[in-house]
Amino acid sequence: MVFKIVNNWSHQQMATHYRETIANILQNFDNNQNSSRQFYNDLAWGGLTDYDSDNDGIYEEAPWFKNAFPDQSDRNRVKKTIKTEQGLGKKKNQKGGDGGC
Repeated sequence: MVFKIVNNWSHQQMATHYRETIANILQNFDNNQNSSRQFYNDLAWGGLTDYDSDNDGIYEEAPWFKNAFPDQSDRNRVKKTIKTEQGLGKKKNQKGGDGGC
């Protein structure tokens, strides 16, 4: 039997099947300090929003991300939340502490 490896299939699987679990773990680890479930759901998208479809170093929004959030403003919110919590945005808006990573 021959299997065709589809580019980025593992990221699509994670986006489809594990985001809820990841959000639950983040919320539990954070001791539920942030009242918005959306915050944890957004963070669970970390590493799953963009992909390099042609392995050419050019990243684009992943189709599974666009399917989950057809509205561009929702996709922007998710990316902004991730960027802020990674310390790449405005520190004053960061909800979590620096993990020292």
